Amino acid sequence: MEGSRTAKKFLHFLEILYTQSNQKGLKLRVDLEPATPFADPYPLGPQYVVMIYNLYGTHSGPGPKANEPFIVRVSQGMALLPGHTSAAFATGGCVWEDGNNGRLISEQDAVSLAEEQRAKPERD
Repeated sequence: MEGSRTAKKFLHFLEILYTQSNQKGLKLRVDLEPATPFADPYPLGPQYVVMIYNLYGTHSGPGPKANEPFIVRVSQGMALLPGHTSAAFATGGCVWEDGNNGRLISEQDAVSLAEEQRAKPERD
């Protein structure tokens, strides 16, 4: 987004939206993707939530939703955002039934699948 006209419009929109929501006593939370250029001049005021997931998914093939290097890299970038920030992590994932086409599943779907397969979920 850095330097683009769309980025400037988005950042200006956030300023206006925050001002208006603040005047009405409403909090504003803005969700950002992990590839967001965090160095852009985001306005102070909204709470920024960064989605730290989708390192792998239906767009890329099998792999973790997030791994430690990915989490560290995104977290370091988040430090550039103003004010209070939060991170969002995925609880679902993808199933690769034929090895080629991934299908998104929820956390509950993953729990059910593990039970069906008598598999013990592993977390790192």
